Amino acid sequence: MDALVDEALAYQAEAFDADEPIDGGDLVQWFAAWRIALRDARRHKRQV
Repeated sequence: MDALVDEALAYQAEAFDADEPIDGGDLVQWFAAWRIALRDARRHKRQV
């Protein structure tokens, strides 16, 4: 799960840090996929 946190922190990091615009559609699409990956990782961790 640490890798997923690192991925979230890295996503568009330069744009966030510079307070630059980020495409909302891209962000929602990325977040939807990231959320599924996080959910799956948590399920796997609980089963181990």
